[in-house]
Amino acid sequence: SRGICLEAHMQNILLRFDPKSGALCGFVYRDMGGLRMHAPTLAKHNITIASASLVPGAVTLTDSLKSVWLSAYHNFVVNQLGGVLHAMGLRWEGGWDIVRGELEGALGANGYLADRPGADELLAFMVQPRIDRKAHFRMKLMGLYREVSSKSTKKKSC
Repeated sequence: SRGICLEAHMQNILLRFDPKSGALCGFVYRDMGGLRMHAPTLAKHNITIASASLVPGAVTLTDSLKSVWLSAYHNFVVNQLGGVLHAMGLRWEGGWDIVRGELEGALGANGYLADRPGADELLAFMVQPRIDRKAHFRMKLMGLYREVSSKSTKKKSC
């Protein structure tokens, strides 16, 4: 509902807590390639991001809500829930029906997030029968997958 999707797993995010109250007071995020921000939704909340502060050609800031939802689908449904279903042996044994039910329970007409703007559209997007998404193998073959080189990085001892 705020127009931001990021891959908030332990490798990408460091949370900062107030040592006295224990309250979350901020975070540091890594992996801008996994971040999508929907500029029109941010603007509705009086948040502006200067595109000049972003890497040229980056897909981080977008006017396409579908792009943000696609990232959320890839990160949450495919990567997280798909892995959990596989580990539980439910990938081909009704697990995806459970995921659909939970999405409907959250975003559907009587769901606990149903009053959020766009909940019904997000649900329709998440449960559609076919979603065009990135294929890592095809990206590799087309030369679109980014490689990280450590040749120029000197190893430092702690």
